[in-house]
Amino acid sequence: MSVTYCSPDVIHRFIIIFLKLHKCYTSILLARFVRLRTLSLFIYSHKILVPNSSNSVH
Repeated sequence: MSVTYCSPDVIHRFIIIFLKLHKCYTSILLARFVRLRTLSLFIYSHKILVPNSSNSVH
């Protein structure tokens, strides 16, 4: 890996930047994950409800 060629100062700086970004990304990903979960649950419930209603129509 190219990490061995980097100086410790560069790695240290990269880790600090990564941790700062990681805090932002985790909050964004968490919000997105929750939104996706609620959306998938809504679609899942909708898929269950729609065939039943369509069967009753037909």
